[in-house]
Amino acid sequence: MQKKILVVTATPGFGELIQQTLEETGFYRVALLSSAAAAIGLIRESAHALAILDSDVEDIPYGEFLQALDKVAPAMPLVLIPPDHAQHDPQFARPAVVGYLSKPFYLPDLLERVEKAVGSLPKPMPQTAPAPPRHHAARGARDGEP
Repeated sequence: MQKKILVVTATPGFGELIQQTLEETGFYRVALLSSAAAAIGLIRESAHALAILDSDVEDIPYGEFLQALDKVAPAMPLVLIPPDHAQHDPQFARPAVVGYLSKPFYLPDLLERVEKAVGSLPKPMPQTAPAPPRHHAARGARDGEP
């Protein structure tokens, strides 16, 4: 079963890259929004395993956005993309924060943060190679054999 992840960013190409990266694993279904208000509304309607929140949203200040999420879904894990590498800013310290990313980031770091937040994912089963065809030696009368 796919886990639902919410990605909130005002930068369409950036959000689409995150969405594509996560969905290509086959383990996640991503809702991509560009508005903090829309994100709060969506979280009220349905639970998500994780939210990835970019600080570039403009409709609600980032700190207020995080406070609103604390009220709506206090236990939902968050991966924050704070402004200008400000991950040590106390306003972003939240019990639900499981990781930070900065722009730009290394895609394997994204996958690592997501897996840490939602738990280990099933590892793909190793594909077994088909057995090579068996060639049966023809038995026959050779060198005096009956």
